[in-house]
Amino acid sequence: MTVVVRGGEMQIGGLKVPVPDGSLKIAGGVTYVEDGNDWKDVFIPEPGTNFGVTSTPITVPGGALGIDTPLNLTQIQSTVEAVGMPSVDVLDAAVSMPVRLKLENPLLGNKCYLGSESNPITLNLKTTGNPPSEPIGGGTPGAVFRAVPHTDTTFAVPAATGCGPLGSLNWAVNLRASTPSASGHNSLATTSDVYNVAGFEVTPRQ
Repeated sequence: MTVVVRGGEMQIGGLKVPVPDGSLKIAGGVTYVEDGNDWKDVFIPEPGTNFGVTSTPITVPGGALGIDTPLNLTQIQSTVEAVGMPSVDVLDAAVSMPVRLKLENPLLGNKCYLGSESNPITLNLKTTGNPPSEPIGGGTPGAVFRAVPHTDTTFAVPAATGCGPLGSLNWAVNLRASTPSASGHNSLATTSDVYNVAGFEVTPRQ
């Protein structure tokens, strides 16, 4: 199962950040294990990835001050980093994963985060229903579901940590992002292409 985000928007408090096409991908295999009288999906991440999650930096509109400045001196790049194994529901195309947001610019340094391994942002992306499937094509057996909508309005976002020398700019990030931000004040809405290929059709890596 591979989920490729094709677009969307994340809102943290009053801060809105567009999610560009291809900026987030979740890829791996799914096996089924017996769970009492039922079976559950178990995600196996693609080798060489961070828990099966691949992401690219996203530009935060307005940067650190809420306004664009000459030469982009206050521009902030945000990257989604998985801090734990995602769980997936193949039949409902649902994904849950613990993440943190890494924020970077020359002032914040490279250790500025919203969320952490011990206190993550837990995204529970659910869909209202899958569109019709179509063949993947190109000689690859399997199906792709195009433009699957995913939403989550339940996640909380912790206060910033590690921003600036000795965390001296945590307050500035918290002010800009309205963090910590409790559940009900944040949202993520995306559309994704979801690819499903039967395990016996996949060629093992050499």
